[in-house]
Amino acid sequence: MILPGLDQRVAPRPQPAQPSPLDPVERLSLPLYPTPEGTLAYLGGRFTFDMPHGWKYPLEAPGGAVLVDADGRAGAGAAFHAAGSADWEDPADFKHRLRSLGGLEDSPLLETVVVGGRFGSRRRWTTHRYKGPWTKLGAEPEVLLTETLLVPDLEGIY
Repeated sequence: MILPGLDQRVAPRPQPAQPSPLDPVERLSLPLYPTPEGTLAYLGGRFTFDMPHGWKYPLEAPGGAVLVDADGRAGAGAAFHAAGSADWEDPADFKHRLRSLGGLEDSPLLETVVVGGRFGSRRRWTTHRYKGPWTKLGAEPEVLLTETLLVPDLEGIY
């Protein structure tokens, strides 16, 4: 028995995609400030970095900035979220969420890293992205490698 109204197939609603640093988004360029060591800094000196050759200027991002290569195929970002702010997340909850990302081929283990003399956690995972809302069986995916580092601080998280 088919109930009225259920005899037609309904296409699923497209879900809004989460923006990534590589997506073309209208962002403002941030000013660069040279430091005595020759590295470049932004946001009042909270972050310092060397600009990779051929990469675009740092662009604003929530709590920090993002760098994108000239081809738009790679990106790197840094952000600081003060404790109690809207973007702050408890480090234990953040680590739990990091472990849930990726596919079966990715290890859910977090690595301990040292960033700027502080201990943090790192997780790497892959994402298979297909172009368009409908994908044909056997279509070639775009494989993205993502690496996220979490560094807790007394004032918030990086």
